[in-house]
Amino acid sequence: MKRFFAGFLATMAVVQHAAHAAENLVDLPGFDSQDTQVTTTPATPTVAPQTPSVERSEFAGTLLVKEVPRKSGGTLLKISLKQALSLKRLELAISKSSLKVYKVTAFNDNGQAIALQSLTSYERSFAAGTVVSSQLNQSDRIAKIEILAESYGGEADLTVNAVADREVPKLVLTDSVLPAPLPPPVDTVLRRGDEVISGPFQNNQYYYGTVLEIFANGKVNVRDNDDGKNYVRDMTAVNKKINCNNTGLVCIGQKVLSGPFQNNAYYNGEVTAVYTNGLIAVRDNDDNKTYLRKSDVVITPLARCNNSGHCVGDKVLSGPFQNNAYYNGQIEAMYSNGLIAVRDQDDGKLYYREARLVLKSVRCDAKSDLCIGTSVLSGPFQENKYYQGRIEGIYSNGLIYVRDQDDNKLYPRQANNMFREIKCEASKGICKGARVLSGPYQRGAYYAGTVLAVYVNDKILVRDDDDGKNYIRPAKELFKAQ
Repeated sequence: MKRFFAGFLATMAVVQHAAHAAENLVDLPGFDSQDTQVTTTPATPTVAPQTPSVERSEFAGTLLVKEVPRKSGGTLLKISLKQALSLKRLELAISKSSLKVYKVTAFNDNGQAIALQSLTSYERSFAAGTVVSSQLNQSDRIAKIEILAESYGGEADLTVNAVADREVPKLVLTDSVLPAPLPPPVDTVLRRGDEVISGPFQNNQYYYGTVLEIFANGKVNVRDNDDGKNYVRDMTAVNKKINCNNTGLVCIGQKVLSGPFQNNAYYNGEVTAVYTNGLIAVRDNDDNKTYLRKSDVVITPLARCNNSGHCVGDKVLSGPFQNNAYYNGQIEAMYSNGLIAVRDQDDGKLYYREARLVLKSVRCDAKSDLCIGTSVLSGPFQENKYYQGRIEGIYSNGLIYVRDQDDNKLYPRQANNMFREIKCEASKGICKGARVLSGPYQRGAYYAGTVLAVYVNDKILVRDDDDGKNYIRPAKELFKAQ
């Protein structure tokens, strides 16, 4: 009941985004979001609020997209799940107006596209109400959803409900949810008084200056800043300072990351100038010096989440590195080239890593049904040893961290070496707390004891009466007291 109540609350909460197009897009996280401001969804005077039709054993994550544009051909809405999950179905709840849905596609955590034909209108349009997808394949862990839709007869609100049977899906908006307007055309015409750079000259040198005169034969008279002298140069060597590059993505005043340079180094900085030849002037934070760089080494940050589903603020595990080492940390920024900035816990330093090396923390491992907090038996290891412990971390690559009881240390392990604690063993009906007799062993010996734990791999933990020690034994060696 607690899980259902929490899931229900999550579906009724709307997170107010301060990011791009926040006035039109509202993100509704799962019940365990603690660092976001939550308000209730305002009811409209004409349409009752749309809520997902979930059963007691189901959990729904909700995302509200307000006022879907009436753009001809549709607007592509891109949605990421903070944690890839097996979904039972998707629901589209439409209000305020009608909506034409051209295409709905889900992507699993391997990037494979899954077309949801039952949610596609095929040139039909949906009026206000809820449209439910057919049941999804439970073996697919859904990481992203894309919806191509167009309002008509007014701008419709669209609520996307993702329904799962394990936990509340947390839906977040990527940076390309709504199409960005085309950047204004770049004014490349040279005029008197324009700030420019001239070059390249010997040793790839450039000079900052100001245009004094422009001549009909293609020559330009430029006064350089460094020596205050005037130089007549060919117009092709004089490049005008502009506000933004031709993509509109890199502009003066923007915070950027530059690199990689020698030893794979990256530098944070701020754009101080953009030029018509594509060069970008960046003032680095570390030495406060300005450097002219090509656009391919100047990387723009993403607002919140990237296409791999990583988001700023996520707790992550990075690795494997040398000697199979892993490092706990938190994401501080993400960039347009796919790099993720992670601050590691052990040394407090910031590292720039590829997405494949940054493992997201998840609550449960979908394949093994193991979750954080689960008591497990790990093994067998050397000399057929097993260790009791408790799961403290699970990551998106299947790596599971267990704190063993015997030494209180954390160990990274795979799910196939861990076995969940259960209440009773099925074949003999032996349960935790039962009195049992173990044997026969050497010279026909038997040992009376008490069951401390039962595990799914047919292993049972018994404390013997004679020496007070704990032993892991198979069920076939145990006989329950009548």
